[in-house]
Amino acid sequence: MRTSTTTMVATLLAGGLLAGCGGSGSDDFCDEAQSLNDTSFSQIAESDDLGAVADQFGELADAAPGEIEDSARVLQDSLQEFVTTLEEAGVDGASLQDLSGGGEITEEQTAALTEAVSALASEEVETASNELETYLDEECDIQLGS
Repeated sequence: MRTSTTTMVATLLAGGLLAGCGGSGSDDFCDEAQSLNDTSFSQIAESDDLGAVADQFGELADAAPGEIEDSARVLQDSLQEFVTTLEEAGVDGASLQDLSGGGEITEEQTAALTEAVSALASEEVETASNELETYLDEECDIQLGS
């Protein structure tokens, strides 16, 4: 359970972050999205500072063009909520990394992690992520994860 939870968190965090790398359709926007797409999922998932990851996503969401701005905000808000929930429970990036190595967290931290992951796995977040992924594919010629 611990390893699968960690894997799910890493995937949702990386996927949400990459899907949110939108912009005004400009070359700069697409360049930023490509740069983030070139970053491996493990590098994002292994970040000790989840707040910095959320901040980076926020900056990119700020540049989202009008047609995907709402989707970018949904992802930004969800990621920030994810990070805040974990921080309030005392779970940081290092704790998540420890889980993948067999480490343990408290029952309260497990409940917070479950709540945070559930928020990222909502239908609203999935829809927003799909919309941004489509935009990146069609407007920037970027296929996430490739």
